[in-house]
Amino acid sequence: MSSSSVSSVPNVQPGVETQNVAPYVIPDTYGLAKNIANLQRDCDDFEKTPPKDTERADIENSLLDRTTGLIRRKDDLYDDAKKLDVVVKNIIEGFLKQADDDIDSIINWGPVRGIFAKRVQPQIEELDKNVQDLTDKVNKYVSSRDEHNDNRVVWGLRDELSKLQWNLEGLKQEQQYTKIDFNWSQQNAIGGMENELTAALKDLEKISGNDEFDNIENNKPESEFSESKLLKKIQSLIDAGSSVLNEEEKKELNNQIDHIGIHEGVGGGFSNCIDGQIYALAPEPKGGDNWGRVHRFDDLNRLKQALVNTFSEFFNERLNTDPKSPFKDNPEAQKKFYIEIYNLSSTHPVVDDPVAWARQNVIYNLDNLQQAIKNVRAPVSSIEEQNDAEPVSPNVAALQKIKDFLPAASKMSEDGKKLLLQGAIMKLSDDVRNPLFGEVWDLAEAYRKEEDKWGENHCCDNLVTLEIALDSQISRLKEQEKAAK
Repeated sequence: MSSSSVSSVPNVQPGVETQNVAPYVIPDTYGLAKNIANLQRDCDDFEKTPPKDTERADIENSLLDRTTGLIRRKDDLYDDAKKLDVVVKNIIEGFLKQADDDIDSIINWGPVRGIFAKRVQPQIEELDKNVQDLTDKVNKYVSSRDEHNDNRVVWGLRDELSKLQWNLEGLKQEQQYTKIDFNWSQQNAIGGMENELTAALKDLEKISGNDEFDNIENNKPESEFSESKLLKKIQSLIDAGSSVLNEEEKKELNNQIDHIGIHEGVGGGFSNCIDGQIYALAPEPKGGDNWGRVHRFDDLNRLKQALVNTFSEFFNERLNTDPKSPFKDNPEAQKKFYIEIYNLSSTHPVVDDPVAWARQNVIYNLDNLQQAIKNVRAPVSSIEEQNDAEPVSPNVAALQKIKDFLPAASKMSEDGKKLLLQGAIMKLSDDVRNPLFGEVWDLAEAYRKEEDKWGENHCCDNLVTLEIALDSQISRLKEQEKAAK
């Protein structure tokens, strides 16, 4: 591998507002250039003059660790450069782009790729063996179980499975972070393990379901990666006055945060949402790839709030959409459930909206979920079951049900609101929903655009417009049905 030329960092004078950052960014960037050049030289020497067998492992590990260390330092400097005066920022970022190219040349043409493959191979082999052992246990249990399934065995198998999924994700994250690809056989092995774990999870779901609501009612044992344990851990660090965490504490918390998404059956969505909340809650300046993840531990109170917000969002959506939720698609029952959570809460604060408070603080009231579900188990009438003085048709009832859900939808996230409302509307027959879309189009004259299917694509943008359109269509259908009698 031939070393590319490394440009020097120009002598620049920072402005007043950047004086706290510039004094170390500029020399650190120069130091990065020198370290990259030295690593390129050592990689060339490694290829030209292979080391003795007794020295090879130590030299290989050193080259790989130096490469990944330079990647981390370069990424940190990119973040720091954003705080500089625009002129200095542009100069530093231009130089770091050259550093990017130089590091890529080391990864792509030097011995580093082979060293990385050699380092991760034992991890892949051990993980593959553990996956095989677990899938054999799952297959044996699924094929031999009697009709009285032991849920605790299933939960234990699922916890084992989720830990292996986490280890697999850790391997993939290491590859993504270093930007060094697995070789062909390693890619095949990892893909095969992913497929086997997915198949094993499906087999377990067939006999137990991936149902957190059923788990609540049947007193499922708390996982070591549960949200409540994570919240307690963060709170204990806050109470202890921990402002700076050591690497072991960060590793433990990262493990818990990343593992929750897999344990709850929502992929990496949960941890990604936490990182998104951290980004949203943080003040400016901020930016760059994976900012929320990189800055998870800058502020423990912010991390705690991000966890609370994320759990609220996921729980609320699953309460309404999970096929096994006891209150799926039943806004009235959901409202009563949250009122029960509020009433059962030990804090029981005086608030204007108990339902909204319970939604936001559900993670603090996990011990009350079982009782709240039982309290609401008394039959709650749906639109179709109400004994109205004037019976209504299924089409009118479906429209009315959507309208009744609008107050709850107004408090949801934009994506969650559209997902639920559009899903309900698209279940209507063509002769019911198409006139509704047309009514939305007519009412939105002030802001609509000349686009194909605008009324369908934007029917949930404005809930006031949608409510008026629903009222209009309900009245129209009632008149038609009355005239047909």
